[in-house]
Amino acid sequence: MAKQRQIRPSTVREHLLEAAIWLPVANFPYANILTNQNSTTNNKEIEFFKFRLKQIYRSKVNE
Repeated sequence: MAKQRQIRPSTVREHLLEAAIWLPVANFPYANILTNQNSTTNNKEIEFFKFRLKQIYRSKVNE
């Protein structure tokens, strides 16, 4: 997606995190993103992204 839109992968991740915050759990593809291992960017960035996404998911499920 980042290559198609000519933006940085970190920008895509930030937008995904924002969408996860605002959308209901049923409207965001948590399972697809958290199980996707096909990324070629910095591993630390991906680890933080997945960690933050899991935090968002858990905060919504535990409400």
